[in-house]
Amino acid sequence: MATPTKCLNLLGLTLTVLAIGAVRAVDELKCELITVSACQNLVYNMTVASAPMAMTNGSGNSTSGDHSEPTGIRSQLDAELLITSLRPVIDSGCSKQALFLFCSSLFPLCSANAPRPVQPCRSLCEQVR
Repeated sequence: MATPTKCLNLLGLTLTVLAIGAVRAVDELKCELITVSACQNLVYNMTVASAPMAMTNGSGNSTSGDHSEPTGIRSQLDAELLITSLRPVIDSGCSKQALFLFCSSLFPLCSANAPRPVQPCRSLCEQVR
């Protein structure tokens, strides 16, 4: 069982990794179904097409200047592996909202009614902290 300190440290590291995906370049919003089983029970089921591939570094810039430095999460399968590796945090009870934060960071809400992907809000991040 994870201690509260280990849980907070792992959660902080995880949030940092997920924050890398917070900045996205989207020219034309295309939506697709979320196929990652752990993230299929969200209040929504559509995300930006190839959302994990659109991730850039935290500043929105890559070191090569092309604004598209990958984070290592290139597909929904990669995202599923990440979510699986985070299961100890999710199941530890540190936060009931941890899974929702992880999933909504990896798979932002995509809707024809929104001009861009909807990222998790600050209050959710603070709630999970």
